[in-house]
Amino acid sequence: MKRFKIMITVVVSILFISLLLYNFGIIGITASRLEQDARKNQHIVKSWSVEKAVSDNIGAMIFYGDHSDESVYSIYLNRKGFSLGYFFYTGGSEGAIADGVAEFTFLDYGSLLLSMNRDKVKTIVFGNKDISPILVDPTKPFTVILPDNCESFELYDVNRKSIPVTVYAY
Repeated sequence: MKRFKIMITVVVSILFISLLLYNFGIIGITASRLEQDARKNQHIVKSWSVEKAVSDNIGAMIFYGDHSDESVYSIYLNRKGFSLGYFFYTGGSEGAIADGVAEFTFLDYGSLLLSMNRDKVKTIVFGNKDISPILVDPTKPFTVILPDNCESFELYDVNRKSIPVTVYAY
């Protein structure tokens, strides 16, 4: 009987500590559950497609319907310091994503690109020659987390025309 009481006390203590850590923003969402969390919290239907990218610091997704007329984005950050998992940072609909390319830059976390790709971006070329160009499917929306050592970059469409970027800095 004494052993049973100890086990119950340990289980209840673990649950209580876990609840406290979650409520104080120390435990976040695992990388494998980011899409599920975004769909639930932003009320995104299951039939919408998703393009996503996840790094050690950032998780980013763009959701879109069959005809790519509507889109919703979600960005999660893996907080620095004592925390576990990713935490929702921003999301919604943005004209720069729907009509062009948006760059989101987060101090100490990195940068990413989101686009419905109406400009038919095909290649991302970096100013640092040590970084290989990234090829993008020009027929699909894209989410790309930029490399940490990326100092500058240029986007090119299928005709090698340079594509402008709208920058959001946080």
